Amino acid sequence: MSNAKAEVYAGIYEAAVKATVGVVEKVPEDQRTRQVQDGKAHPLWLLGHLTYSLDMFVNLWALDGQMNCPPEYGKMFGPAVAGGDPVKSDASAYPAWDDLVDIYKKSGAAVVDAIKNLEDGDLSGDLKGPVPDSAKGFFGDLEQTLAGMGGHDSYHRGQMGMLSALG
Repeated sequence: MSNAKAEVYAGIYEAAVKATVGVVEKVPEDQRTRQVQDGKAHPLWLLGHLTYSLDMFVNLWALDGQMNCPPEYGKMFGPAVAGGDPVKSDASAYPAWDDLVDIYKKSGAAVVDAIKNLEDGDLSGDLKGPVPDSAKGFFGDLEQTLAGMGGHDSYHRGQMGMLSALG
């Protein structure tokens, strides 16, 4: 049994979490709700979205871990096309920035640990957690999910960095 490929994915997620935290730590407090247009994502929403996505889709659904986010984060940080609430410009409508950072880090560590315990043969199999039937066709196999969600993190990390730099 080998897990050389799984170790690569663990390293990718470890680097992604570190990079995202690095960007998050540089977002000035006065730029956390910076939007390019009303109703569009801002760094606070993006941080919550990444936190919830990493926890729900990767930690829980892909790897069968335990959720760290409260259930209400799904509606709060889900995109409108998936039934999420519209993005609000008022920071008080969201959890505290530092709380989101803590949950993101905790979920990221759980994901990295779980991936390190995979065998390479697991990667071509189904997601390990309780994926609703309505979502099963969206993700593909475990490896496709890990690759796609790693890209998701990178994409939104870039948005956060760009928005906070517009100041």
